[in-house]
Parts: sequence; C-alpha cells; structure tokens
Amino acid sequence: MSTNRSKEKYDSLARYYDQRWERYLEVTHKVAIDLLEPKGNDIILDASGGTGLLIERIISTIGDEGKFYLCDISKEMLDIAENRLIKFRNVYLSQQDVHHLDFDDSYFSKVLSASSFHYYTEPYEVLCNFHRILKHEGALIIVDWCSNSLHFKLFNILLRLLSKYHVNIYSSNELKSLIEKANFVVEKIINFKHGLWNLVGIRAIKQR
Repeated sequence: MSTNRSKEKYDSLARYYDQRWERYLEVTHKVAIDLLEPKGNDIILDASGGTGLLIERIISTIGDEGKFYLCDISKEMLDIAENRLIKFRNVYLSQQDVHHLDFDDSYFSKVLSASSFHYYTEPYEVLCNFHRILKHEGALIIVDWCSNSLHFKLFNILLRLLSKYHVNIYSSNELKSLIEKANFVVEKIINFKHGLWNLVGIRAIKQR
C-alpha cells in the first residue's frame, strides 16, 4: 500500500476506528503490552500508533516517568490521539511515514508496531529504520495478522486481489526471518487468535 493510500484509508476510518475494532484492540493491545514489558524509564515509540489508545493504556500501567512517542501517517488519526493524550506531558506526536522516520539513532529503548506491519510496502526497510533508532539491546515488539493457517493464506490472496490498500500478511516464520535479517534476535513468539483472526506477537532484541 502506498503512503498516500494508507493515509487516505485511515483518514476515512479515524472517527469510528476504536469503536469498530474495540474487542480486537483489547485483545491485541494486551498481548502488545505483555511483550513490551514497559518500565518507568522507557522511551517508547508506537509506530503507526493511530488514535493513541495503546499509549493511553501503557501510561495507565506505569504513570508518567517515561517518554512516549507516537507517529502515524494519518492526520485524522493523530487529531484523535492528540485529544486523547493532551493531558499527558510526556507524550509526543508526529505525522511520519515509518519508511522514513525522522528520529535520532539509538534513541528509543522500545519500538512497537501493532496491527500495521501487513500494510508496509517495504517491510525490511521499516525494520532497518526500527533497528537504527533503537538503543543497543532495545526491544522491538510487533503484533500483527498472521498467515499460518490455510484460511488466512487464502484471505491474504483475496485481499491482494480486491483491496488497493493491502500489501501482505506474513506467517510467523516469515516475519521472524525478516526481523532476523534486520539484525535482531527474536526472543519470543506468541501465536494467538481473536475469533477468525490469526495473530502473532513477536519480541526481538537489537544486536550490534
């Protein structure tokens, strides 16, 4: 999916996104937070962080000691995130494409991508960006759709044919290989389900 198409899609979804996907977000955010293991002194980036709901949930667990950054390509999603998170002085929002992140090298202790990786047109490039901005032994957490099952492989093919927004759903092994290629060591993989949705959560550590 091109950057412009991604922006177009999520600008149109922004107003009802959290309500439409409420239960799905509860399930995937719980896994993401468990893998993230947030601590008070963390500097965390929520990449493609949308409406800020996940950051709000993280802050509720550890308070305002750390720093939280959220970037997203959609201005409409960021407007909702700003309204949601304006009361927190340690949250910073920016409109950015994950393929071209404007952050300093080795700045973040943790980077999180939740339910977005299947939209990235250049996934290896994105992972290299995440590697660049993470501190040594910083953690990368990815939670996303997963094509381990036959029905999700078929769903992936169907979406590629019918949706101008869709790029690719990866199996857990494919995602693991991509992450390792970008010089991460995969520490943990969780395969889980929500209804018919096959999902994967991965925690990886930056090496060199």
